[in-house]
Amino acid sequence: MTGFLGTQTSCSRAATPAHYTGNQLMLGSGGGVTGFATTYYLLANGKLFSRSSRDTVFTFIGRQTRANTKRVFEMAEQDCAIKTTNFNHPGNTYKFAQWKKGEESYRVTWGDISETVPASYPRLYTSFMTMLPISETLH
Repeated sequence: MTGFLGTQTSCSRAATPAHYTGNQLMLGSGGGVTGFATTYYLLANGKLFSRSSRDTVFTFIGRQTRANTKRVFEMAEQDCAIKTTNFNHPGNTYKFAQWKKGEESYRVTWGDISETVPASYPRLYTSFMTMLPISETLH
C-alpha cells in the first residue's frame, strides 16, 4: 500500500477512465465459474479507480504519488514493452495488463497454464496490486 493517498470519494464524470484522454494503465483478473472480471485503472495523473464487470460506474479508490505512478507506467512501457508484446492466452481464469491513450490500446492476457507468460508481466501485476488499499483487493 506504499504511496496510497486518499479515501474513496465521488468524482466528476470527466475525471473517470471513460473520459480521460491521458495515459491509462489497467490491470485486473477474471474468469472462472462466474466469468466476472475486476479492473483497476491508474491514470497518468495518479487517480486510481476500480470497476467490476457487474458495475456500471467507476469507483474512485484514491490517488497514487507521482513517483509510484511514474514507476508503474515505466514498468509497463519499458520493462514489459506492452506496446509491442503480442500475448493473448487467457485460461479459465486470467489476468491482464492494458495500456491506453485515447484510441490507442495494447493488452496482454495470461492464464493458460500451457503458455509461459513473459516474466515481466507477473512482476508488473504484483507491483500494481501492492498499490491498492487492502479493502479493494478482497473482492
